[in-house]
Amino acid sequence: MHPSMKVRSMDLNSIADPDPFGYYHAQSWQSGSFFGGLSDVTVYTPILENGEGHSIYQMWLIAGSPRQSVEAGWTVDPGLNGDLTPHLFTYFTTNDYTADGDNIGGYNRLHTGWVQSSATTFPGSSLVTSSIDQQVNRYDMLFMLWQGNWWFKIENEWVGYYPASLFGTGAMASSASWLSFGGEVFSGLPDPTRTTSQMGSGRKGEHGSDGYSAWQRNIQAITSISATGGTAFDFDGTAAAEDGSRYDVVQTMRSGTNWGSFLFAGGPGIGTEP
Repeated sequence: MHPSMKVRSMDLNSIADPDPFGYYHAQSWQSGSFFGGLSDVTVYTPILENGEGHSIYQMWLIAGSPRQSVEAGWTVDPGLNGDLTPHLFTYFTTNDYTADGDNIGGYNRLHTGWVQSSATTFPGSSLVTSSIDQQVNRYDMLFMLWQGNWWFKIENEWVGYYPASLFGTGAMASSASWLSFGGEVFSGLPDPTRTTSQMGSGRKGEHGSDGYSAWQRNIQAITSISATGGTAFDFDGTAAAEDGSRYDVVQTMRSGTNWGSFLFAGGPGIGTEP
């Protein structure tokens, strides 16, 4: 049985550690007590330098020390997916990203932990690619803790869940304390500051919708849970990027428009914007 939503205002075993050498982010984050999050996400096909590393657009739900998380979105990652096109992904860690393994952490269904519900959509499924034009593809994505499971939904499909029991007595067994939306690039170059791998559409967030920057809109935080589902409110995040000259994020929180809270995030590294 799936939860309902009451929305107000509308390499294969690599570790997904968001912090170390070679990683870049452009994201919006908020701290608090969260039972999930949701957003409407554009999908592009960013170009990776030398066809290696990864480029991700996602949401993060994180809590605890050591950190635990559930994460989802789309990724271009040849080591994970075997090609250079965007794929749906999910990820979890129970141990601060230090190791992947059965019931410990990992992408998609590579390790025991994920419980599949849908018969048609799976973590790792290919997503329709898009050109840098006005006909961008987009998907509604949601993560929600309900009846002891972190459920993931894309469009109208409940794909599956991570049992909260995976996190033992850790914080993510009951809620997240940090919710974030945005992009991530990993470069394996000896000097990753030289990467030309793209995030999002390859255009920086400052260009906005007229410049075909990748975006997430109607971003919401699920802040309460009842016996029948959850209630979400417009996200109110803080923008952050390690190096805005390479990848940046521009946001409008609680806009009062039909985009709700939204952000544009991306960039070309030290390359040229398309």
